[in-house]
Amino acid sequence: MKKLLFLSMFLGFFQVKNYAQISGGATLGPMISSGDVMFGLSLNGKYELNDKLKVGANLGYFTKKTEFFGSSIRQSITPITGLVEYKFLENILNPYAGTDLGFYRIGIAGFGATYLGFAPTAGINYEINDKLTVNGNFKYHYLLTSELSSAGFMNINAGVSYKIK
Repeated sequence: MKKLLFLSMFLGFFQVKNYAQISGGATLGPMISSGDVMFGLSLNGKYELNDKLKVGANLGYFTKKTEFFGSSIRQSITPITGLVEYKFLENILNPYAGTDLGFYRIGIAGFGATYLGFAPTAGINYEINDKLTVNGNFKYHYLLTSELSSAGFMNINAGVSYKIK
């Protein structure tokens, strides 16, 4: 079911009108929780609905190796989310705010679980030219891990995006 949801969100970006702006990008950065740091990569696709509003999808992978009683254990977080962004200014520097909503796969030593989560986002885009943009953003990922608890992760990213159409 989760694969079908992600596939339909991804394919939905290619069912657009001719005037639409489609972009793809990648960001790198740390995900931080209670002093624990994981590094990773996020890929995104965005569709510009108008001059101010974008919708899209993110796929990320953050990982870390930890030594545990002489053995190396890999921890990972894989966010698969939809996104909405609102651009405040139309200039060379474009600050924006948005949110991600979707599923987060947390894995430790081959075992894992999937949780629903969201991530409020604040960032800035710097347009190098009509096609290429440099991006920096801050996200706070909030996961609903059970009825009684939750988990939060800060994420600082830097990356690029390229307008395909």
